[in-house]
Amino acid sequence: MHSDTPPGDPTTVSTRNFNALWAGAAITNLADGVVKLTVPLVAVSMTNSPALVAGATLANTLPWLLFALPAGALADRVDRRRLIMTMAAARALLLAVLVGAVLVDALPLAGLYAGALLLGTAEVFADTTRMSVVPMVIPRSRMESAFAKS
Repeated sequence: MHSDTPPGDPTTVSTRNFNALWAGAAITNLADGVVKLTVPLVAVSMTNSPALVAGATLANTLPWLLFALPAGALADRVDRRRLIMTMAAARALLLAVLVGAVLVDALPLAGLYAGALLLGTAEVFADTTRMSVVPMVIPRSRMESAFAKS
């Protein structure tokens, strides 16, 4: 496949960077959806109380209300790429710990709440920061279409 764009052209670099950003967002958003589905299911296996099951879902969703504004302020003050990567690594590690605890039947309901709260918090910081990275990797002329995709 032949391209008319020279290899060192900034458009190629920005497209590659945007594609990497978009792919990362797609993967983490899929994982977030799986978490939002499985947290209440795990809670159901631990308790028969609908209120306690709802509490697990609340713990995963509440960080959007509590931390969206501070996440935006932090994203303006730190290296955004590093923050996104740190949050992705933290979420992966936390998920591994939660899955391991569930598999050995060592996860109390309070641990599920704490894990859901931490996963939701990391999601807020990563997703908020990701939106501010788009202008860094895409030229202004393609910004509208880039935001539509992300």
